[in-house]
Amino acid sequence: MVSQTNEQALENLIENHLLNHAGYHSGNSKDFDTEFAIDKRQFWEFLETTQSKELDKLRDSPDWQRLILERLNRKIKKNGVLSLLKKGLAIDDANLTLFYSLPYNDLNPQIQANFAQNRFSLTRQLYFSASDSNPSIDLACFAGSPTPYLYFDRLSNNSGWCGMDRRVAVGTEATN
Repeated sequence: MVSQTNEQALENLIENHLLNHAGYHSGNSKDFDTEFAIDKRQFWEFLETTQSKELDKLRDSPDWQRLILERLNRKIKKNGVLSLLKKGLAIDDANLTLFYSLPYNDLNPQIQANFAQNRFSLTRQLYFSASDSNPSIDLACFAGSPTPYLYFDRLSNNSGWCGMDRRVAVGTEATN
C-alpha cells in the first residue's frame, strides 16, 4: 500500500486522532466569530452546559452575550488566553470558568466531573476573515472554547507546518 504524505493526508491523520482518540469535538468554520476569534457554538454550549446559573446572573442585561464576548476579548488582549483559562472571566457578580483544571487527586468527584466537561474542538479550513472568504487556516484547535489555542497551516514557501498564536494566524482583524 502506498502511503499518503500530502497535506490533506496529514490533516486527516491529525483530525482522526483528535476526534476518535482524544475526545475532541468537530467544529464548523461557519460557527467561527471573526470579530472575537471564537467558535460561538462551542463557547455557548460549554457555558450553558457547565454554568447556566452564572449565565442567569447576566441574562437580564441588554445584549448580555455581546457583553460577555467584549469582556472576553478585552481580557485576552490584556492578559492573554492562558491567563483567562486559568483565572476565568468575571463580569458583575458572575464568575465564568472557561477551563477546569486537572484534579490533583481523585478525592473530590465534583472536581473530576468538572474537568471531564472541558470542551476541546478542532475545526478544519477555518475561514477567519469577515471581508474575504478565501483565507483559511488548515486546522484550528480550541480548548474550553474561548479562542483557538493552536493553528496548523501549510506555509506557501514549502517550509512546512507551523503553529501560530491568535494574533499571527487570525491577523489584526480579531485583535483590534
